[in-house]
Amino acid sequence: MFELFEGVPDMTTRTTCAEVLGVTVRTVDRLIKAGGIHAVRIGRSVRIPKTEILRIVESGGVNA
Repeated sequence: MFELFEGVPDMTTRTTCAEVLGVTVRTVDRLIKAGGIHAVRIGRSVRIPKTEILRIVESGGVNA
């Protein structure tokens, strides 16, 4: 399964996260706010660790 995410950087944007998960950026924002996705804020930028995307995919989704 990890080969599916080879092109995804270790810290990814909300847009890339949304594309990988097949949802909208707004859904990613809602999940971050609800605590379903752990994100890191660096200045004005929001980054999501690739490990979070893997966790969501492996567990079959998020319960937010």
